Amino acid sequence: MTLDASHRPAIARSTVALLAALSAAAVSAQQPGEATLRVEIERQQALLERLQRGENEAERGEAAAAAQSGVDPRSAPAAPQLRELPIAIFDEDRRTIPAGSWNNRERLSVIELSLDADGDGKPELIRYLDAESSLLLRQEEDRNYDGRLDATSIFEWGDLTRRTLDDDDDGEPDGWEEYRDGRLRRREVDRDRDGVRDAFYDYEGDSLVLEQHDADNDGRIDREIRYQDRRRTTANEDLDRDGRPDVWYRYSVTDGVELVTRIERDKQGRGRPDVFETFVPHGDEAQLARREEDVDGDGEADIVSIYRDGKLVRRELASPDLRPL
Repeated sequence: MTLDASHRPAIARSTVALLAALSAAAVSAQQPGEATLRVEIERQQALLERLQRGENEAERGEAAAAAQSGVDPRSAPAAPQLRELPIAIFDEDRRTIPAGSWNNRERLSVIELSLDADGDGKPELIRYLDAESSLLLRQEEDRNYDGRLDATSIFEWGDLTRRTLDDDDDGEPDGWEEYRDGRLRRREVDRDRDGVRDAFYDYEGDSLVLEQHDADNDGRIDREIRYQDRRRTTANEDLDRDGRPDVWYRYSVTDGVELVTRIERDKQGRGRPDVFETFVPHGDEAQLARREEDVDGDGEADIVSIYRDGKLVRRELASPDLRPL
């Protein structure tokens, strides 16, 4: 499956989690001294910083591409406008649409307007008007003129409410859109074209507010991101795919830069976080400042690690035999 841009942070954080788990296991097995442990933790932190730098660079590249195109990926697109075409260029016919054909409860009497501009017998545009009111009910399009209809738009009282897209021209839909008050309200996508919807976007007003992804097509959400004023506020991930989140993120904006401020992890699979990491701004990156670990699951921190400039400077242990998670 091809991963889109929204998965890059997930991949980076998954890699970090794996590195941390492997390193912690090695440390526990060898039972090193404090100096060796510090070296190992500093190595992990260096890896984390490199991965974060890569993620930030990717996000900056995406933002630059969006700026060049003039499109904010976190804005709600306006409903596509109909092409104004003289009715004289269409072929006109009257039809009856049986109940259920378009999810319609009753039989519909419609005027069908079809346009076959290249004369190949396959219309590029078909519009269906209510026979009594002449209001547009439905439009079908061949957007790339390959002879296959690949977009269907549904209208209520002349306003676009739903749209179904077949972007890869395989005859099966892979995009579903809902519109309200002239703007996109919800978008669902089948990214890997396997017939399962696996990405979901919700909008309020003119902005994206919720993004969800099902990375393994099991019908359960694996990653969720919430936005406010087109900025990330919180996110969570289910890295082990057991149906419940095991990593939670919080974000804030500092000097116009969106950065993670806190990451909570469920390292022991209890269904609640047991590792709490606090980050502080450092230029255009987030730098680890404090790490708290609840080893025994009683809700109290058993290990507290303090970092300065991304390096471990102090560790407090509730018991000398404790090891980091």
